Amino acid sequence: MAVDTVSKEDQGLLWPAAKGPQGEVALARLATDRSIVYRCLGCDQPLILRRGEYKRPHFAHRHGQECHIPAGESVEHITAKNLLAQHVQVNGQLSFVVYYPHHLVGSLKGTNEPGWYHVVSLSNVKAKMEYRFPNGRIGDVVLLDAGTGTPVLDVEILHSHKVDADKAYDLADSGIPWVEVHANVVLTLDLVKPLKTNRSVIPEELCQECRQDVESKVRELTYSINYFRNELRTANRLVSHPLFEHVSRSIFISAGGRDYLVPLVPLPKNISSDEARAFITELSSFGLGAVSEFKLGLRVDMVVPTQLSQELADGTKQSTITKEIDRLSRQKDQLVRKLQGSNQEKGD
Repeated sequence: MAVDTVSKEDQGLLWPAAKGPQGEVALARLATDRSIVYRCLGCDQPLILRRGEYKRPHFAHRHGQECHIPAGESVEHITAKNLLAQHVQVNGQLSFVVYYPHHLVGSLKGTNEPGWYHVVSLSNVKAKMEYRFPNGRIGDVVLLDAGTGTPVLDVEILHSHKVDADKAYDLADSGIPWVEVHANVVLTLDLVKPLKTNRSVIPEELCQECRQDVESKVRELTYSINYFRNELRTANRLVSHPLFEHVSRSIFISAGGRDYLVPLVPLPKNISSDEARAFITELSSFGLGAVSEFKLGLRVDMVVPTQLSQELADGTKQSTITKEIDRLSRQKDQLVRKLQGSNQEKGD
């Protein structure tokens, strides 16, 4: 794993917590015994407890020591992860506050007003830091069912970087609810109290109005996905047609105010005039050319290809369509999961 070296002048040397003799996380503001050997949560080297009348209590490395922590980490991030994981391991539970942007019904005493804060409590759980999901993403602190070991919630610790769009999608794709909590919230609050979350992606119980809106969006996305799938099938069919190479490998000539396409590849002799016309018409309707005239006997067809026909020939167009299908499918999957989560809540 890549590591960063924290210089001794860096504030990263001032740790608000450290590992005690039994591996427990000890807070500097609560520690009083200087004879105990504490170790760094980042590099595992011995630390010194420093307390004074004017300085905030903290743990520090010995003079000349360098602290090596994983790239992208920070003192606050590492400390908050360890504190949160220890709290869950010791107490077997975690409560946090989430904000639902949608209407809620049932779970909040029948209210149907938008934007309500709600306390969620999980019990009989244990914690694992740096948990790797099947899709490769790593969760900061993942709560597991104490009996089955099944992940039930991922807690992402925010210090300097929020969960980006790619990780948010991958976390949603894992099917595990997740929340984002600021490191300072963990470091400054009593963890017995519900943690205030910065963001949350948890199944919601939707009111009828919100449900209809989500269902409408799912239908729109389904229509768009089917449209682009048909476009992709048409594109693949056009490329595989015997005439496509003839059309895509041609040169332009202009005569009498008309543009003509002179083939460099001879027109297949087994292609009938009607079949050739049908292909050229479909090519044109797909947006890949404009039909001005067609003379099969002269081996000159009158299709003026656009840039799109070249994109079709080299596969660029098919790749663009496929990416759009994938993008729309991801949006649809997220909305379907939201509906399924709402259905599950209603059944509980």
